[in-house]
Amino acid sequence: MPTPHLARLLASAVCLLAAPLVRADDPAERERLLNEVRDGNRKALAAIRTLSLDFDLQVIKADTELPIERSDVQAPAGRGLYRQSETTYRLLSARGIDKLISDMVARNGRAFGVTKPGVNSAWSFFSGTAPIKERLWIWEYLLLSHPAPSGESSFAFDTLLGERYAVSAVERTEDSVRVQLTHPAGKLDLHFSPKHNWMVRKRVWDSKVLQLRYQAEVTEFAEPRPGVYLPRTVAYRTSGNGELQELRQLNVTNVVVNQPIPPEQLQIPELTEMIFGSDHYSSGYTDLNWVPGSEPRRSPLESYQVDADGYVIPRPRPKPEPPPRQVIPYGINDFPVAGMVSQNPDPPERQLAPWWVWGIVSSLGVVVIAAGLEIQRLRKQVRALAPPGSPPTR
Repeated sequence: MPTPHLARLLASAVCLLAAPLVRADDPAERERLLNEVRDGNRKALAAIRTLSLDFDLQVIKADTELPIERSDVQAPAGRGLYRQSETTYRLLSARGIDKLISDMVARNGRAFGVTKPGVNSAWSFFSGTAPIKERLWIWEYLLLSHPAPSGESSFAFDTLLGERYAVSAVERTEDSVRVQLTHPAGKLDLHFSPKHNWMVRKRVWDSKVLQLRYQAEVTEFAEPRPGVYLPRTVAYRTSGNGELQELRQLNVTNVVVNQPIPPEQLQIPELTEMIFGSDHYSSGYTDLNWVPGSEPRRSPLESYQVDADGYVIPRPRPKPEPPPRQVIPYGINDFPVAGMVSQNPDPPERQLAPWWVWGIVSSLGVVVIAAGLEIQRLRKQVRALAPPGSPPTR
């Protein structure tokens, strides 16, 4: 009995052999074939729950004479890695022309990370709303997502069908099913491979806006798990006016699908130890939600750190040393002098009188009170002995 994998291969072979029976002008058959391609590709992408891979994007030819908006000179280049769990993804990559290094993590709807323009430059921090993984450049380079009509974003195929593209052709070729989508801004041809679980084998995008043709073709597939396919090698060609402008090649290694990803691989190394605003870290802050034409938002903090989830932690400024105290000297003949600082800033302790002094003072008080009482008694006796009618004695 054939295995499920072999059964899929046999079914694909039968479909290809039956290709001449499919009429391109049969609307019902075209709709059925389009649904088969869309559902197969959607299931193939949904089967990739976790993904871990390393890549090396080589620039074989780059025409730097083209204007920036009409070329790929700012496209990623060099070595990098991509890690995707069910809740988090991380993309470490570099950009070709200016060697911009970027390490980004997206989690809980937020994206954050660090960048630096060159190996010997300072790291800068950025954060904002996380883009969906289908809009990451690595997904587009792996032919898992595809350019929208404007070319400013990318979507998976089933989402792309609702992005104002019109389906102009659905037909079988020798080894794939070609779906052509058209739009006033350009034309998109996608070649799906039934043999590789309906993954895209070739893509050709003609942009009327940029007047360029972008072609990407998988030259070798990897099968990290039975029935799960991902590109191992992809060739990219950019041409204009019939001449080759750009030539790149993506080599993918260490592909692991649907296996647990170690937590440390989904984190930016030593992020929580970075102090932005110090010698090796810039205090500059980039907002991913920045709208072109508006003022870019910068952090008002001179120095800050971030936690493991990318939230900014302000660092308190060091308190200045307090000025020396202005102390008035103690002493009966001493007076305050402006700017004078006492050598002994603490007041001297008061010396209490000896006990015998307090004894003498107490005795004198008792004598005074007794004398007063005796005088009052003598005055009363004198009044009593005086004859009647005599003047009162004072």
